[in-house]
Amino acid sequence: MIFGITGMHAIGLTTDIINGIFDPRIELRSARISRTIRLNRIFVVAGQKGMILSRNNSRLIVFAARLLVYDNLQTPHEYHIAVWPIFKIDPDSDRVNGGNPIMIRCSTIKFRKIPERVILFNEGSSLSPLAKPSDIEKFGHWKELYDSSKFPSTHMVHFRLAKMRHELMSIYIYSPNP
Repeated sequence: MIFGITGMHAIGLTTDIINGIFDPRIELRSARISRTIRLNRIFVVAGQKGMILSRNNSRLIVFAARLLVYDNLQTPHEYHIAVWPIFKIDPDSDRVNGGNPIMIRCSTIKFRKIPERVILFNEGSSLSPLAKPSDIEKFGHWKELYDSSKFPSTHMVHFRLAKMRHELMSIYIYSPNP
């Protein structure tokens, strides 16, 4: 097992397991874990080539999306998704500003393949593959800087996502029911 900042996801997994042992709603926990794994696999694959987040009449190029919490303890179920737009990387600077993820909270997620691939959220946002050559070029240049950066940008992103997930799980999943 890898420890340090790259092993932060193990903390969340461990707390899920410990809390799950004492949670009598085993079928809900199993469904939550299964849905989270399945959706995050889709988001990881989609993010490798970049995506467009369409929201509130704006378009942003994003490099990551993660389902942080799937709250199936209430009806309707809620998804809490972090979508991370690309951010400025200055290779000559001694600092990195990792930007901030955009949180999407919705009750349904739909996948459409025709006429184009898109992930639709019922609150009005969507994720779709990059299609414009200028967006593809911009993402490619950014990805090169991100991957070759002297800063641990990847670690920073994973650490922030793990922290956000833990905070959301504390509110929606681990808190006692009223």
